[in-house]
Amino acid sequence: MIAVNPAEVSADLVNFPLYVDLSTLGTNFWSAVASNGRDIRVTSGDGQTELPHDLVSINTTAKTGELHFLADAVDSATTTYFFVYFDNPAASAYYPTDTYGSQAVWAEYEAVYHFSDSSVAVDSYALDATANERHLLIEGAALATSTGRLGQGINLIGSTGILRNAGFTWTAGNPLVTSGWYKMPASSNESLWQWGTGASPDNLEFRPWYNTTGGLHYFGV
Repeated sequence: MIAVNPAEVSADLVNFPLYVDLSTLGTNFWSAVASNGRDIRVTSGDGQTELPHDLVSINTTAKTGELHFLADAVDSATTTYFFVYFDNPAASAYYPTDTYGSQAVWAEYEAVYHFSDSSVAVDSYALDATANERHLLIEGAALATSTGRLGQGINLIGSTGILRNAGFTWTAGNPLVTSGWYKMPASSNESLWQWGTGASPDNLEFRPWYNTTGGLHYFGV
């Protein structure tokens, strides 16, 4: 059972992706779950309404893993419960495009990058978990991997490599919201992400630690 503490929820949520650190699950889970997690299923608190899930990684030897599921509702006033089912040798893993597959978790997102199954070589791709398939091409130089806040991350420090998707656009006037975990050893004038041509006025940049006091959004002027 997964219990969501209402003190951690500022407002009621509907169809919201939740993260589960599989290392926090008990010995009953790790002694019975399939080695590739193919038998994992997630339901709402009634124990019957199945919810889409995205199993990013699982290691039954190390007892670690990363799971996201699409919570149908999360209450900000009372504890919300969900169930994780497993121990079904006959079960098969869902395809990403299945009703309860990984792409359904991110249906409201333009792109989601886990970096867990991505190559870091030049001309390889960091894969987008959504149905939009906005994969990022690694250009310039190979990158390195690092232990991230959630599983594997990409290490850009000391590399001239970049990740690019030349066709990534969105409808004019729509709001743009980005979120993620990043770690910088020092302030830098370099951008974490950028849209546009890279030349004013056709570029938009986010520099998360622009100087010692804060970040900077750059809007092509």
